[in-house]
Amino acid sequence: MANAEAQKLKEPEWVNPVKKIDFAQNFMLCEKEFEGNNKPRKYYFHDSLSVSRYEIFEDLEMLVAKGRSYADILRSERKIHDYLNKGLILDAGIENYNSMELVKQKVERRFHPAMQLVALFVNQEDEDMAEYDERVMEKKMNDWKNEGFAMADFFSLAFSLLEGFLESYTEISQESLEKPGSKPPLKKSGQNDESGGAKS
Repeated sequence: MANAEAQKLKEPEWVNPVKKIDFAQNFMLCEKEFEGNNKPRKYYFHDSLSVSRYEIFEDLEMLVAKGRSYADILRSERKIHDYLNKGLILDAGIENYNSMELVKQKVERRFHPAMQLVALFVNQEDEDMAEYDERVMEKKMNDWKNEGFAMADFFSLAFSLLEGFLESYTEISQESLEKPGSKPPLKKSGQNDESGGAKS
């Protein structure tokens, strides 16, 4: 009887179960065959960005932190209706433009912004971290998609990166400003240079 009960409670063997990202490691491991490559692939976590990648980060930051669901878009449409009823044409136009942009981004994007943001920070060993290459990013994300990683982990990682990166950036900027000699030695117009001569 006990064996029969244990058999009932046994976890079924799922086909292609969702894979959790092991945050205890400093990399994501992909083991399934992808584009003819059946060797394990490691994607390492990093906490800094190049200028070209930071420019993309700024766009994704808004979409991840303030991205709207379709319920939000419906509420936006109601706001537009209310603005028009009150004669607030400019406010209605601004709200309508913002709503259209978000719908456009959802339609055009093949990958969720949270996954795109993670791709900026997670790299293979031979990847050029100074550049932003859209094809490289798409290949990485397709590999993760093929591996079956849990989307919830990408949300968790994206929000963690957003919070941690922006906090570090703020702290470093503040510390730099407080250090003597940290500001660029800009000269005012007409100020003498070190040789004693006037700047032309």
